Amino acid sequence: MEHNMRYYQACFSSIDHRGLHVFNASSDLPPESRAEFARLQNSNLQPPTPMSANEEAALQPIAELFIGNEFVYHSRIKYDVFDIFGRRCLFTHSFIFHIEDFFCYPERVLLLDETNFSFTEEEGRPTDLDPLLMFGEAAAEEIAKIALSNLSLSEAQITALAKFILECSDPPAGIDAMRSIGEVKQLMFLLMFLSPPRNWNKKELCRKYSFTTGPSPSARPKGIYFHLQQEGVESQ
Repeated sequence: MEHNMRYYQACFSSIDHRGLHVFNASSDLPPESRAEFARLQNSNLQPPTPMSANEEAALQPIAELFIGNEFVYHSRIKYDVFDIFGRRCLFTHSFIFHIEDFFCYPERVLLLDETNFSFTEEEGRPTDLDPLLMFGEAAAEEIAKIALSNLSLSEAQITALAKFILECSDPPAGIDAMRSIGEVKQLMFLLMFLSPPRNWNKKELCRKYSFTTGPSPSARPKGIYFHLQQEGVESQ
């Protein structure tokens, strides 16, 4: 990955008699990030109620971006995998970035192609290859133009949405104008690139710009909830 960006990978599931745990982690993943990743996934153990009651919904991966104090976790979560005892459990595959890189290059954190994410032990192992990006090596300015066109939005509308999110006491729940994970990623990139948060402390950034495409679990708010109009994980 250019710009000397550092990134790591990690998975979380139950693949052996050890039960649920972190595995397939990059050898240089900082210990504090590994511990934070495990805490995040332990809070995801139970699928949100609407998913647990809907077999078809449980088949769809959930996209999640969690912004911590020092690291950003871009993850996919599935609840239709099974452990060695035949019990259904979650499988999470995450790409982990330093928060400074998220500020500098949001397109390289947010716009990961969906083909990077896997839900098996073998396919989820870290490699030396850089993750694929939705728009390849296009410059951020060019990506912004494409994303605005794809979403039929203007810069003024993005600025207004960013202002709305900033001024909300709580992140907006249930944004339902997006049709796919790909559209959600493009919208979040536009928010970061065209109206980047300024003078925020990291706690506020985590609360306002973290997001998930899963139904809202009442026990743990995670920022913005996107309710996809149509199921799908298209990259574009």
